[in-house]
Amino acid sequence: MAKKLTEQELELIKEMCHTNTDVKIVLELNRIRRSLGVTEVVTGSQVTLARKKMGLHKTMGIRSVVIKANKNKIEIVNSGVEDAQN
Repeated sequence: MAKKLTEQELELIKEMCHTNTDVKIVLELNRIRRSLGVTEVVTGSQVTLARKKMGLHKTMGIRSVVIKANKNKIEIVNSGVEDAQN
């Protein structure tokens, strides 16, 4: 069974979800855990579930936009794409 995510790992997910896919976040968390000597790995489903519990939902597609869903409004937090027009 996978180890529960720490508060620091949850904060990292919150910071990285705007510009990275869940798979890249998993790779980074596992790299950090290995460097600290922790043998349990983080799974993609753990990261996805943690992100959704924080209210950060990604849209489907190449230019995924992170949307913070509140009860009465939807707010676009970050597109993760720098000005693609230039």
